[in-house]
Amino acid sequence: SGIVTRRPLIVQLVHTPGVKEWAEFLHVPGQKFGSYTSIRDEIVRATDELCGRSKAIAPQPISMRLFSPTVTNLTLVDLPGMTKVAVGDQPPDIESLIRNLTLKYMSSAQSLILAVIPATEDIANCEALSLAQKVDPHKKRTIGVLTKIDLMDEGTDCVPILSNRLLPLKLGYVAVVNRGELANRRGDSVMSGAAREKAFFSQHAKYRSFMSRCTSAKLASILNAALVRHIHTALPDLKQRIGDEIYAVERELAELGDPVDELPAHRRGKLLLTLISDYAATFTGAVNGTPASALPSAFNKGGYQWEDGKYQRSTDDQDDAANNDLTGGARVSFILDDLFCETMRKVDPFDNVSDAEVCMSISNCNGHQPNLFVPEACFHLLVKKQIARLEFPALETVDAVRVEMTRLAQQCAANGPLSRFPMLHDKVVDAVSNLLDNGRKSGKEMVSNLVKVELAWLNTAHPNFIGGSRAVLQSMQRLQEEKEKERERQALIRARTLGVFGNPDKVETVLEGNAQGYAPPVEKSDPSLRRRGSWKFWKKQNKRHGHSGGDGGDDEDDEEEEYEE
Repeated sequence: SGIVTRRPLIVQLVHTPGVKEWAEFLHVPGQKFGSYTSIRDEIVRATDELCGRSKAIAPQPISMRLFSPTVTNLTLVDLPGMTKVAVGDQPPDIESLIRNLTLKYMSSAQSLILAVIPATEDIANCEALSLAQKVDPHKKRTIGVLTKIDLMDEGTDCVPILSNRLLPLKLGYVAVVNRGELANRRGDSVMSGAAREKAFFSQHAKYRSFMSRCTSAKLASILNAALVRHIHTALPDLKQRIGDEIYAVERELAELGDPVDELPAHRRGKLLLTLISDYAATFTGAVNGTPASALPSAFNKGGYQWEDGKYQRSTDDQDDAANNDLTGGARVSFILDDLFCETMRKVDPFDNVSDAEVCMSISNCNGHQPNLFVPEACFHLLVKKQIARLEFPALETVDAVRVEMTRLAQQCAANGPLSRFPMLHDKVVDAVSNLLDNGRKSGKEMVSNLVKVELAWLNTAHPNFIGGSRAVLQSMQRLQEEKEKERERQALIRARTLGVFGNPDKVETVLEGNAQGYAPPVEKSDPSLRRRGSWKFWKKQNKRHGHSGGDGGDDEDDEEEEYEE
């Protein structure tokens, strides 16, 4: 009839000796079901209620508890069988839906996996074992359940699988024979089906020697023993988890403190003042860079200290300031000293001011009659436009500081004793946010006023301001410096000429004399030096050696052939 289990069925078996079997469902509390027929009808009704009468599936489980003297204490989860092709009105991705639903329950390391394997199919193509191997690669918590043993062809058996030789599993395999569709229609009871199952295995020539691994009763016993061993294995981790939960509850109790409703009125007022004072001290310390552990607190009692949003046992080596990120006032300082200053330095005074715009502004300020010098109105117009650009990044910095201060206020409230009282926490945070909003408005107004002051009057008398007279003076100075450099260059060239054709010992003297603007010294004691010290003499020598020296031409050199004192 197609897919049968369309919702996960969680069955909790409870061994209750001396009572009649009955079951209850969590979705209908207080109602008892005394027969398996009524239990089956309720499962069908709950499935159809959520999934309809189609073949669709739903991940919401059906929880049932079965009380019986013939069962062992187990909790079973019946999952939908794997489907390859969507039938009826099933969604096209029915295979992935069932696979994900199955893996959700199988992935828990605390569960045992029952891989149902039809004995009439090849075990190598078993989808259940393939899924189990993904979540249990070492095969430590997988049990193979062989079904349809009675439907195998005559002359065939599953002894190689049952003996755990073909595909070994640590927990092995168990063979069962379930009631068929005909037995269900006849209304055969579960007990009669169990009796026929036991007779089948005990009378079979191949399976009678494997009775310890056959029948549903043996499967229940094996599962119970495996569950006990699994609990013993997982007990240390379970004990650790329980200890962690107890410690977490103790920390939460220490955080909550004494019940406020039982305190007298004066104690409540004192507690309120203490909470607000503690918050103010924490916020101030965070802005000033004071470690939270150094702040006074009325709640550091009982060996616990408030830190990281929870109470922890006090230790001497804890230091809130030792972290890898800026916090509190350091972040505000970073915004003002680094980010804002860097933004101001990146503002180019010539951005958005082209040469064409400058010329157009000068022409507009000149009017109908051109001026000899650049109009002052043009200068003011262009400079004020650039000064106005400084207002936006300054206002953005005010917003950034406000955001950082708000975040800091929320952190101090959430990580402190105020978190005990949600309403008080919200009121305090709102009050601080309102104060910061008012401060932001005042700060933006002050920034705007500062920019307006700079726009209203340009201080051209500032020492760093270069006006028209200073610009002309600096230009003259640069021209004078260029002339001096040119004279030194010419003197160096002449000195090198003397070094080639004259006395090399006089090169430095000549260089120094020409650099100062007068002729090289002539020593009277040495007529040859006096003669070689004449520029006309060297011009003549340069001419003889094929060099063009000096400023005079050939006529001047011919007129003065000899040097006379």
